Amino acid sequence: METRELRYFVAVAEELHFGRAAQRLGIAQPPLSRAIGGLERRLGALLLERGSRGITLTPAGAVLLREARAALDAVEAAERRTRRAALTAAGQPTVVLAAKAGASGELLAKLLDAYAAEPGAVTVDVLLCGPGEQAGVLRDGRADVALLHRPFDDLAGFDTEDLHTEGQVAVLPAGHPLSLRPHLSLAEVTDLPDLPL
Repeated sequence: METRELRYFVAVAEELHFGRAAQRLGIAQPPLSRAIGGLERRLGALLLERGSRGITLTPAGAVLLREARAALDAVEAAERRTRRAALTAAGQPTVVLAAKAGASGELLAKLLDAYAAEPGAVTVDVLLCGPGEQAGVLRDGRADVALLHRPFDDLAGFDTEDLHTEGQVAVLPAGHPLSLRPHLSLAEVTDLPDLPL
């Protein structure tokens, strides 16, 4: 399969409409329909159910949609990594650091200052992410390094180093029974399950 065919299929599968998919891709509808039909013939599988009420994915189509998205993501990651390697070879290296927007501001500033003071430090571009997005941008090649939060972020497959440990806090209304005990430990909170939080 060619990446062009995968892009075509993903557009149709996401839009569930050939006309909208063709418009999204910037091509005419007849060549798009022929390309999807040819893909189905080569795979020997019906990918889309075409009916009077529209288009739906078949089970085979759902599998191809999942796999095509992963394949296209991998191709895009390879392109990004290759471009960045070319910049590095041309003497313009950069490091992309992914961090959750609004979190770890003080830690991030300290890290960037310490790194900038190192001999041979290269430019660091900070990529601000939404909650839980850092691992994904690290995996797909948009970032070289990330500030992740254990146990919330998926660290599988990464080399990690603990930089900072944050304390846990519980925020309670002023009149709550637990708010009267200012030094309550997390163990004490979990031992009181019948108190409404």
